[in-house]
Amino acid sequence: ASKKKERIFAPLQTNPCLFVCDDCVLLTYVDDILIIGKNNKAIESVIASLKYGDEDFEFTDQGTVQTYLGVEIVRSSNPNDTSYELRQPFLIRHLIEMIGLTPDVKGRENPAQLPLLHKDLEGPMQKQS
Repeated sequence: ASKKKERIFAPLQTNPCLFVCDDCVLLTYVDDILIIGKNNKAIESVIASLKYGDEDFEFTDQGTVQTYLGVEIVRSSNPNDTSYELRQPFLIRHLIEMIGLTPDVKGRENPAQLPLLHKDLEGPMQKQS
């Protein structure tokens, strides 16, 4: 009997690094893959399809995810809540430093002296990956 598994994933048109199917989502970046599934059986099926598919992928299962590409992934502490929170503490600290916000600064409506533009963030965001 063949161990080969069929995969039915489609990349999103808006993000070719994100693949979806009925039970799972795959987020890819260079040689990293994050698999999110409705249950363990769905995830194991995807792993088997990658392992025994035509591409003959070699990979390391690193277990449950806590960080991915600089993003902290935190599951709710409530056992009845299946939600996750995504955090970017490195980027947040960098932005705070960029605008000069320190613990001794008193809050005001707009603490930034100059508008923070996308081009100002391009370098720091690229360095993080």
